[in-house]
Amino acid sequence: MKLLDTLFKNIKKEQNTINDTFGLDISSGSIKALKLETKPTDNTLIVKEAHYTKLHDSIIKMGMVKDKTRVKIILRDFFLNKNFGKIAVLNVPEVQSFATTFKIEDTIETSKIKDIILHEAQKEIPFPLKETYYDFKILNRQENKQNVLFVASPKVVLNDYISILKDVSIKTEVFELEPLSSFRAIKKGIKKLKNNVLIINVGFALTNINIFENNSLQIIAYLPYGSEHIDEFISHDLKISNTQANVLRKTDGFKSKNQKFKEVLTKEVLKHIIANIKKLIYFYQYNKNLTSGFEKIVLVGGFSVTPGFDKFIENEFKKETLIFDPLAINKIELPEQFSYLKDKKVSFTQAIGLALRGLKKNCVSCDLNLLKRAVL
Repeated sequence: MKLLDTLFKNIKKEQNTINDTFGLDISSGSIKALKLETKPTDNTLIVKEAHYTKLHDSIIKMGMVKDKTRVKIILRDFFLNKNFGKIAVLNVPEVQSFATTFKIEDTIETSKIKDIILHEAQKEIPFPLKETYYDFKILNRQENKQNVLFVASPKVVLNDYISILKDVSIKTEVFELEPLSSFRAIKKGIKKLKNNVLIINVGFALTNINIFENNSLQIIAYLPYGSEHIDEFISHDLKISNTQANVLRKTDGFKSKNQKFKEVLTKEVLKHIIANIKKLIYFYQYNKNLTSGFEKIVLVGGFSVTPGFDKFIENEFKKETLIFDPLAINKIELPEQFSYLKDKKVSFTQAIGLALRGLKKNCVSCDLNLLKRAVL
């Protein structure tokens, strides 16, 4: 009888955990949260709760919380009178994540694999592993070798997020890599692609570049430039306000008839971003001995919907460039009260990916999670 009581308690606890979990995307420029539920009638998904707010004044910079008090106040207001739940699935700020891939012998005993992986990882990670939250995953096996993806982030950085969220009654159970949440949100759209996929996310303060091979993350890279730097350059060069520059970019973008504006938009910051992405592609292909490039390029994030940006990237890289609607490809129903998401759906890609993970019964351990091996 006691065994049955314990079993039912565990089932109830697991169900409550699932229903209480949501995706929370915190970046330098904004906070986005999304909660999904599965409709029992047809097994499709529906947005149960969603919210968005902009961040200003660099209170979060390079992934680090610079003003804990203000972030806490903003989050209290953010969650006020909203039914997200009490358990958050978050991204590790990519600039504060360290990832490396390496090979280990396929003949290593199972009991020794972890020790070998930690030993190899410490050669690559620039600080003691005891000062990090970390996780690893065996990607595949080739020629008697196991390819391992190892990720880590400083405890001091993630502890700030954990502590702040705890103060607003939110428990953090998952910290995963940003490219994994993005990929999860668009996976159904690119599952038929046979070759490598390049994903570009020009964010507010950073540009993330990721390469996936056979649905497996291979390359994680970022550049310290984003849409705020592009807007600042436009503002400076055209002698207009930052707000005017932002509006021009979002409304006219690369389709603008103003030749001067188009020239300013595509040089300096963006030119530097493109040049570095090309270097990364060359490095990847050289090390993999690849003769062919990528089948497709996928754009995610808010900047991707800048008018004409997809065609600009297509011309630069000579590859078809796609932008997916993460709501449509995941068959997520949008109730009327969240209709504003129609215009922000692409910028919500990561939040959607996090929320999709939150739906899984084993969301803590179903993929890389820097908190999975942690004692909090």
